[in-house]
Amino acid sequence: MAKMLLQPEYKRDNGDGMVWEWCDEVVDDSEIGTWIKIATAKKAQVKYNGDKYYKIVTVTAKQQAAIKRELQILKGLLLGYNK
Repeated sequence: MAKMLLQPEYKRDNGDGMVWEWCDEVVDDSEIGTWIKIATAKKAQVKYNGDKYYKIVTVTAKQQAAIKRELQILKGLLLGYNK
């Protein structure tokens, strides 16, 4: 399994004993290949590194399909199908 590094800036909020983390970022052209590899891999895992802990999660087939759809939309936009 190939290892790739993406480092988005996460925002954090909490309440009722829960913590929420999220990020909204523009995907850089240099990262498209990484997303293609995640979307088309037989098995893809993501490792989240925190200040004190880390967690490894498996990317589900449903998540991979969603990434593929987003990549198809991007391809259409790049080819000028947004008219």
